Amino acid sequence: MSKTNNNNRNWQQALARNIAGYYKEKGYATSLRYPWVLARRADWHKNIIVPEVWRYIEQQRRERRRKKVSMALHRWLHHGFSSQAFLFNLLGPLIVNEQWHILDEIVREAGIKLVGQISGADFELEDREVFNEARGQPTSVDLCLYTNNEEKVFTEFKFTEKTFGWCSIFNSGNCDGKNPANDFDLCYLHRTDKKYWLLMEKHGLLTEQLKMSLQCPFATLYQLYRIILFALEKNGHFLLLYDERNPCFLTEYDNNTRGLFNVVYEALPAAVREKCHALSVQSLLPILKKHKKLRWTSELEKKYFREYGET
Repeated sequence: MSKTNNNNRNWQQALARNIAGYYKEKGYATSLRYPWVLARRADWHKNIIVPEVWRYIEQQRRERRRKKVSMALHRWLHHGFSSQAFLFNLLGPLIVNEQWHILDEIVREAGIKLVGQISGADFELEDREVFNEARGQPTSVDLCLYTNNEEKVFTEFKFTEKTFGWCSIFNSGNCDGKNPANDFDLCYLHRTDKKYWLLMEKHGLLTEQLKMSLQCPFATLYQLYRIILFALEKNGHFLLLYDERNPCFLTEYDNNTRGLFNVVYEALPAAVREKCHALSVQSLLPILKKHKKLRWTSELEKKYFREYGET
């Protein structure tokens, strides 16, 4: 598990200046008020460094539409802070060019032990049957990696976000957030036949520690628990990719490991912790940079990491 001590309180301001400068150099039209946001959502492809990647994404969307399966593009994909755009830029070129051996190196760096080798990938993976999400937006995983031994790595990427998403029922004020771990019927979602709590029980996440908590774990950590359960139900690993500059998810502070991921990780049974992993983008970059043929990595660093104009 990778973590860092974050002392940079102004990193998002620096990032905004950098991306604004990057867009200006490229000659891209941007929002007058927010120059780190492209002028139109339809310009999202300009947010993707390698053109083959956005063409690949469009091709995948067409193929899924033919199969009547959705591939959601985020509403703010044209924003310089878009985590979806960053992930497309970070790993998309490897997937488009089927450089699976480099993805093997990345998952090993994250401490994931696989028998097989990476041989395929899907962005924005959904399966409504896992939680019985017949209506509305189902649980979606940012990226799934597959091996030739039928193993899976379900990946969630966090960039500038500050949360893992709240339960919509709790957030709307229609739930008091009381923990239903000892009485599933206290949960509105359980009463509408969602399988969240049944899978919490099935995979051993209903520890005594969790049962003693007053607040429902889904109230403010809804997305994280869902994706961990999704990975477990699919017999795979969960991997959190995150930016070390963001202290919200995993960080070192006063010689203690802090962050929302760690709050959940420490409460998981040992067998489940073995399936949950975290890796920072900063720990991933050296793997990309050592492969000299990946010329796009310098553009990636320029856009997201260097003070604009720095050489």
